[in-house]
Amino acid sequence: MKRSLLLLPICLILISCMDHSEVIDSPVIEVSSSIYTHTDEDIIDKLGEVTNLQRFEDFVINVNGKQGDNIRIVSYTTEGGQILKDLLFDGNNIMYTKDSTRDSYGEKLVAATTCQSIEKIESSELTVYKINECEEELDNYLLVIKK
Repeated sequence: MKRSLLLLPICLILISCMDHSEVIDSPVIEVSSSIYTHTDEDIIDKLGEVTNLQRFEDFVINVNGKQGDNIRIVSYTTEGGQILKDLLFDGNNIMYTKDSTRDSYGEKLVAATTCQSIEKIESSELTVYKINECEEELDNYLLVIKK
């Protein structure tokens, strides 16, 4: 017992003398809550008011023509949050990734699926673009544009 009590202070002294500046690398999944600064190539959707729509329509033409392409849609919520929708077409499939980590009232997750086509639905008030034939169920409304 006396030996155990003697070892305790020695261990504490040794631990306090150790170099604690070494950082242990461990994998950390970081979810970004910072505001995304869009580029000139991005399609911006502010509640139905769309900027760079021609770039989106070019993407749809490339998908229909089986030509590889990729775009990013930055949609804004009514509260000002951002939802990023990345579409990568490899000539056969559309890899669709939805990132809602910047939407403070949303799900705060990144979800991905593979899809086959984009559908355009027109009415007298709206033009809607939906992504279809997806492996996983995500919000399939890419753009809802007011006329």
